[in-house]
Amino acid sequence: MSTRIAGLILLLYGIPVRKISELTLDDVETKPARTTIKVGNLPAPIPEALLPLFHQHLADQGNHRTMNHGSHWLFPGTRAGQHISEQSLMHRLEVVSV
Repeated sequence: MSTRIAGLILLLYGIPVRKISELTLDDVETKPARTTIKVGNLPAPIPEALLPLFHQHLADQGNHRTMNHGSHWLFPGTRAGQHISEQSLMHRLEVVSV
């Protein structure tokens, strides 16, 4: 699920994979009226059709079985306190696109 969300962020907003890997939960704001993600200076709306995927990812982030459970990263890595590396995320995106 996290790879799909990262891919959607890449396709929708065109931000570099490095910046995607560094997003935190604080960069996603969920309000009753809309959900946004801060990908630049201003929050960008997440399209309504994709909200179920984003909410599912927020509720069940990856790497819960590692030392990174309870992490504030949107895409936690396998090391405690670290986000997924740019290289790992890029590799996951390449594997999915093949």
